[in-house]
Amino acid sequence: MKNIFEKKNFGKENFKNSLKKNNLIFLFFLSPFFFSCKKNNAKLPIDEKNLVLILDDIHKVEAALDQENVFVKDSLGKKYYNQIFEKYHTNKKDFDSTMSILEHNPDRLFQVYKKVLKDLDPMGVKDK
Repeated sequence: MKNIFEKKNFGKENFKNSLKKNNLIFLFFLSPFFFSCKKNNAKLPIDEKNLVLILDDIHKVEAALDQENVFVKDSLGKKYYNQIFEKYHTNKKDFDSTMSILEHNPDRLFQVYKKVLKDLDPMGVKDK
């Protein structure tokens, strides 16, 4: 009776091939994670300078609307947001896309908000 492991390379080669195959499968499933972790310097639909101005205006509107009841807040909020987007020649879709890109790059979002806070600071808003 022959031992199935009599050929020394048979067991080792199968094991090595199996490991290579498993490693490739593992890397394939992890690759989106690695690519999502890289620094995202994607071009923003709204340039950073205008985005800071838009966010500045949005925060001012939100502060003003904070005193209103829910029904007034919703209708006025939509109107003010549309006026802000018109003022900077953009739209809600571009704004949402820009914010989505920045959500995946917290460092970049932090830099934008540092500028927003700097603009709002003379109004009495303090950076904590």
